Amino acid sequence: MAIFWMRTSEAWPDASWLETSFTCFDEDKPGREGDGPWDTYIGGVHQEPDGPQAGMWSWSVTATFPGPRYPYATSGREPTRKEAGRRVMETYQKMCAFYAANPWRGRQPELGDYSLAIDGEI
Repeated sequence: MAIFWMRTSEAWPDASWLETSFTCFDEDKPGREGDGPWDTYIGGVHQEPDGPQAGMWSWSVTATFPGPRYPYATSGREPTRKEAGRRVMETYQKMCAFYAANPWRGRQPELGDYSLAIDGEI
Protein backbone atom coordinates (compact mmCIF):
# COMPACT_ATOMS: atom_id res chain seq x y z
CA MET A 1 0.00 0.00 0.00
CA ALA A 2 1.22 3.49 -0.82
CA ILE A 3 -0.64 5.43 1.89
CA PHE A 4 -0.21 9.17 2.25
CA TRP A 5 -1.99 12.01 4.06
CA MET A 6 -2.61 15.63 3.21
CA ARG A 7 -4.75 18.50 4.45
CA THR A 8 -8.20 18.13 2.96
CA SER A 9 -8.14 21.81 1.97
CA GLU A 10 -5.06 21.09 -0.18
CA ALA A 11 -6.61 18.01 -1.78
CA TRP A 12 -9.81 19.85 -2.69
CA PRO A 13 -9.03 23.60 -2.60
CA ASP A 14 -12.32 24.66 -4.20
CA ALA A 15 -14.35 23.74 -1.11
CA SER A 16 -14.47 24.87 2.51
CA TRP A 17 -12.78 22.52 5.00
CA LEU A 18 -11.78 22.66 8.64
CA GLU A 19 -8.08 23.36 9.10
CA THR A 20 -8.01 20.25 11.29
CA SER A 21 -9.25 18.05 8.44
CA PHE A 22 -6.81 15.54 6.90
CA THR A 23 -7.47 13.08 4.09
CA CYS A 24 -5.89 9.69 3.49
CA PHE A 25 -5.07 8.31 0.05
CA ASP A 26 -3.77 4.98 -1.27
CA GLU A 27 -1.88 5.22 -4.57
CA ASP A 28 -2.22 1.42 -4.87
CA LYS A 29 -5.96 1.33 -4.08
CA PRO A 30 -7.45 -1.83 -5.59
CA GLY A 31 -9.92 -1.32 -8.42
CA ARG A 32 -9.33 2.39 -8.87
CA GLU A 33 -10.27 3.83 -12.23
CA GLY A 34 -7.79 6.71 -12.35
CA ASP A 35 -5.13 8.67 -10.49
CA GLY A 36 -7.26 11.57 -9.28
CA PRO A 37 -7.96 12.32 -5.62
CA TRP A 38 -11.39 10.64 -5.68
CA ASP A 39 -9.89 7.49 -7.21
CA THR A 40 -7.28 7.08 -4.47
CA TYR A 41 -9.28 8.54 -1.53
CA ILE A 42 -9.90 6.12 1.34
CA GLY A 43 -10.96 8.25 4.32
CA GLY A 44 -9.96 10.96 6.71
CA VAL A 45 -9.85 12.53 10.14
CA HIS A 46 -10.90 15.87 11.57
CA GLN A 47 -11.05 17.44 14.99
CA GLU A 48 -14.52 18.21 16.31
CA PRO A 49 -14.65 22.00 16.79
CA ASP A 50 -17.80 22.28 18.96
CA GLY A 51 -20.32 20.43 21.06
CA PRO A 52 -19.90 17.66 23.60
CA GLN A 53 -17.24 15.95 21.47
CA ALA A 54 -15.18 19.14 20.98
CA GLY A 55 -11.48 18.34 20.74
CA MET A 56 -12.01 14.67 19.84
CA TRP A 57 -10.81 13.42 16.47
CA SER A 58 -13.42 11.84 14.19
CA TRP A 59 -12.20 9.26 11.70
CA SER A 60 -13.91 7.51 8.82
CA VAL A 61 -13.10 5.14 5.98
CA THR A 62 -15.38 5.68 3.01
CA ALA A 63 -13.56 3.50 0.47
CA THR A 64 -15.85 0.94 -1.13
CA PHE A 65 -15.35 -2.32 -2.96
CA PRO A 66 -17.74 -4.49 -4.98
CA GLY A 67 -19.37 -7.24 -2.99
CA PRO A 68 -21.01 -7.63 0.40
CA ARG A 69 -21.18 -4.74 2.84
CA TYR A 70 -18.11 -4.53 5.08
CA PRO A 71 -19.48 -5.81 8.43
CA TYR A 72 -17.30 -3.83 10.86
CA ALA A 73 -17.10 -0.21 12.04
CA THR A 74 -15.76 2.25 9.48
CA SER A 75 -15.89 5.38 11.63
CA GLY A 76 -15.45 6.55 15.20
CA ARG A 77 -13.71 9.01 17.50
CA GLU A 78 -10.32 8.99 19.18
CA PRO A 79 -8.63 11.43 21.58
CA THR A 80 -5.66 12.24 19.30
CA ARG A 81 -5.06 12.78 15.59
CA LYS A 82 -2.43 10.05 15.57
CA GLU A 83 -4.82 7.49 17.04
CA ALA A 84 -7.60 8.51 14.63
CA GLY A 85 -5.20 8.23 11.69
CA ARG A 86 -4.05 4.82 12.87
CA ARG A 87 -7.71 3.67 13.00
CA VAL A 88 -8.22 4.83 9.39
CA MET A 89 -5.21 2.87 8.18
CA GLU A 90 -5.97 -0.20 10.29
CA THR A 91 -9.63 -0.26 9.19
CA TYR A 92 -8.74 0.20 5.53
CA GLN A 93 -6.16 -2.60 5.65
CA LYS A 94 -8.65 -4.92 7.34
CA MET A 95 -11.25 -3.93 4.75
CA CYS A 96 -8.88 -4.82 1.91
CA ALA A 97 -8.12 -8.16 3.57
CA PHE A 98 -11.86 -8.83 4.05
CA TYR A 99 -12.62 -8.25 0.38
CA ALA A 100 -9.62 -10.31 -0.72
CA ALA A 101 -10.94 -13.20 1.42
CA ASN A 102 -14.60 -12.67 0.35
CA PRO A 103 -14.39 -11.92 -3.35
CA TRP A 104 -17.42 -10.71 -5.20
CA ARG A 105 -18.53 -13.28 -7.75
CA GLY A 106 -19.15 -10.68 -10.46
CA ARG A 107 -16.56 -8.82 -12.49
CA GLN A 108 -14.02 -7.28 -10.15
CA PRO A 109 -10.47 -5.96 -9.97
CA GLU A 110 -7.57 -7.85 -8.42
CA LEU A 111 -7.33 -7.06 -4.71
CA GLY A 112 -3.87 -8.46 -4.08
CA ASP A 113 -2.40 -9.49 -0.76
CA TYR A 114 -2.77 -6.88 1.97
CA SER A 115 -1.02 -7.36 5.27
CA LEU A 116 -2.31 -5.87 8.50
CA ALA A 117 0.97 -4.06 9.18
CA ILE A 118 0.55 -0.32 9.49
CA ASP A 119 2.90 1.27 6.98
CA GLY A 120 1.94 4.95 6.99
CA GLU A 121 1.75 7.46 9.83
CA ILE A 122 -0.37 10.56 10.06
